[in-house]
Amino acid sequence: MESQPKKDTAEEPETLKIMLESLSPPPGQGSASFKLNWTTVLLFVPYLAYLLVLSPLPYLDLGLLAYSLFLILVSCFLMSTFKEHMGHISNPFDFVRFEFINLLNTVVYFGLAYFFLSKTGDAHFNQQIQAFDGIYFSFVTIATLGYGDIHPLSVAAKATVIFEIVVGLWFFVSVIPVAVADQADRIRHIRINRQRLGQELQKSLERGELKATYVHNDAKV
Repeated sequence: MESQPKKDTAEEPETLKIMLESLSPPPGQGSASFKLNWTTVLLFVPYLAYLLVLSPLPYLDLGLLAYSLFLILVSCFLMSTFKEHMGHISNPFDFVRFEFINLLNTVVYFGLAYFFLSKTGDAHFNQQIQAFDGIYFSFVTIATLGYGDIHPLSVAAKATVIFEIVVGLWFFVSVIPVAVADQADRIRHIRINRQRLGQELQKSLERGELKATYVHNDAKV
């Protein structure tokens, strides 16, 4: 009868433990990747309400204007909440993607707000603007380009423009740096662990642990 190889009851070598720790991201550095699936699709659901523009409801322009401003506040809340609670536990690339899509939605909401504001009266802008003109003006505003072809005249229009500029500055100064800092911290952690792993492997090689582990595994095969 062939003798069965003895099972190793010794503890796992310290080198292997360190290797496993090095290959795993630390808490808050991507250990819980944020999946961009149906949760991202939910960001586009509010656009369905704009289909009401096809119906002859009274005060529809004012209602959709208020709805657009409400969506802007919700988008700002989502950007802030995701930055505070998910920025350091999600994958940084997913984080940037989510925030970028949210920012695009916010810019479109501002553009639609300009459009419905323009439809409530001719005194808000230097010209009557359509939906695409409002979105175009919103992109120009948040990018601080200021071509001058469309500009606000009323207090309400100017206040909305100022609000959009503040949102844009807050996003680029506060939100994006969170993901950049998180990714930089992750890279630093990987480099430190790689150096630590090399040192531990060298020590284990000098103590003969790696050779003993290799012979044992080969005997089991």
